Amino acid sequence: ITDRDSATTTYNVGGNNVTLTAYCGNYTPMQTVTAGSCTATPRMARDSRDGQNYTIARLADGECWMIDNLKYGYSADNYASATTPYTTTLTLNPTDSDVTQSRAITVYDLHEFGNNGEECYGLSGAGGGFENPCMRSVSSEEATPITGVWYNYAAATAGIITGYPNNTESTESICPKGWTLPTDTQLGNLDALIGSDLASFNPVYGGDYINGSIEYDVRGVWWSSTPHDSNRYVLVSISNMLTVGNSGSQFNGFYVRCVLR
Repeated sequence: ITDRDSATTTYNVGGNNVTLTAYCGNYTPMQTVTAGSCTATPRMARDSRDGQNYTIARLADGECWMIDNLKYGYSADNYASATTPYTTTLTLNPTDSDVTQSRAITVYDLHEFGNNGEECYGLSGAGGGFENPCMRSVSSEEATPITGVWYNYAAATAGIITGYPNNTESTESICPKGWTLPTDTQLGNLDALIGSDLASFNPVYGGDYINGSIEYDVRGVWWSSTPHDSNRYVLVSISNMLTVGNSGSQFNGFYVRCVLR
């Protein structure tokens, strides 16, 4: 099958519209998506780094967005088999990742290391929570976490933006090649233009990962590349409302949505 367009049918089930979409052919690699191939019709693309699949679409702001949360770097085996808090190494290459040179970063368990206030949280101890990349899935048993992965800012920026405070604009990220973290301007445009069509962004209300546990589980928060004092601008969704905030502490675990460069 060479036609990779999607066929969509909407049913009314119990008073709610449910849309089923069939995708035909091989998924386009995320790393080869172009502005011209990204349309308002959602389609699937595959991250060639680990085979994870994402829905992408051009939203009302005119930008091409991932409308799923990033899952890169998570391995269920690491969590399930570890008898002590684990670390893992991610190797990011400019051939398939949003970096300018190859990087091997040690990533800590945001849950386990977040509890002791050192590697992944707070200002004291080794790294102070701002130096070390940390991440966590919602469940240690999920091979493919549905809601995505929480990343602290060091992990979201491929281990490049660390330290406290760090007011440098991030130009690299953990995103696939050709994709990157949105700027605060892009977040603001999305907030202003998406209007009542929030469903097109597909927000996930998974909360934040703070100090080793999930907090504020009625909201979703996504990182930007833009600094604000010692924090970062973030996009927040609560009760079907989007807003841009500037209180994204860099040691917190938030979601990542990549936008096409």
